[in-house]
Amino acid sequence: MDGVKRAALLSAIVLAAVTPAAVASAPAEKPCANAVVQEWLRVGHVADDHPVACYREALERVDDYTDLAVYSDLSDSIDAALAASLAKRAGKPVPQRYRDQLGRARPSAAAATPVASTERSSVPVPLLVLGAVAVGLTAVGAGGAALRRRRAT
Repeated sequence: MDGVKRAALLSAIVLAAVTPAAVASAPAEKPCANAVVQEWLRVGHVADDHPVACYREALERVDDYTDLAVYSDLSDSIDAALAASLAKRAGKPVPQRYRDQLGRARPSAAAATPVASTERSSVPVPLLVLGAVAVGLTAVGAGGAALRRRRAT
């Protein structure tokens, strides 16, 4: 039985040593659909110079990016870029909806402002409320413990 344990331990050690080396040597391929989505995140539209398969894969995988699929025009932008790419390859004019995508201004990230904060150095109001509740609960607990001791004596 001791030989079986030793063999199992040896095989576990070899497996643990080989697995990270195999994972590190495997090429980390990013799907081209990811490149399409990352481009949309950076510039607000998708260029028409990606392979057609990338657009199709990105459209199939758009539901993987739930917030982007629901709250943005990601799928519309990918679809417009696909149409523009196909038109460009066929020698036809680029569709108007793709040109509209390129001309549209990207919304700024500075639109969201901090809640109930008047200065950069001020403490957020929810944090103050949470601190007050914690102090109040501690005081109630200490009062209950003192009352219990008083009744015990």
